[in-house]
Amino acid sequence: MTDASPKREKNPEQLSYLDFLGRAYESPEEIFILEAVEQRLLELITVHAYKGQPLSVMQVLMSQDILFIGASTISRKIDALRNDGWIHAAADEKDRRVKYVYPSQKTLAYFAHMSQLMAN
Repeated sequence: MTDASPKREKNPEQLSYLDFLGRAYESPEEIFILEAVEQRLLELITVHAYKGQPLSVMQVLMSQDILFIGASTISRKIDALRNDGWIHAAADEKDRRVKYVYPSQKTLAYFAHMSQLMAN
């Protein structure tokens, strides 16, 4: 039996990411330790903090269109990530009612490890 799928030109950028995913799945360590929704939420929080634009809890809750989940689910996932040590919250210095979420050292170490896999 032959492969009837059309042959596509290999895109170097696409192959780089696919190579990374292959290494991640083959890693002896358990790399994908979060649910997909938690992973996306953690990525959103970490990217904004990395850019110097931390998100408030309210901003994260309003990210339903980006995360493709409802606000109540986002709230539960924020609580779960905080309880598991992936993120922490801090009150705004000027308005104590506003809480910002930040990645923890555990999260930064996790993404540093993922970066190493991508670089190899």
